[in-house]
Amino acid sequence: MNKLEAERLHSAIQQLSEIQRRRLMKYYFEDKNYEQIAQEEGCSFQMVAKSVKAAIRNLKKILR
Repeated sequence: MNKLEAERLHSAIQQLSEIQRRRLMKYYFEDKNYEQIAQEEGCSFQMVAKSVKAAIRNLKKILR
């Protein structure tokens, strides 16, 4: 990934909702699984999975 692509990705991540951004960062950049994130945040595995998948969909839309 070159510098311009990295900047675009960073900017797109900043446009996500706070919850989506936080969970996406934990999943991809802190190498935590859905279960670990759910435990930390006191929510269900399904809610974390739904948030991360929605974040990815939103990033794809933003980066088009």
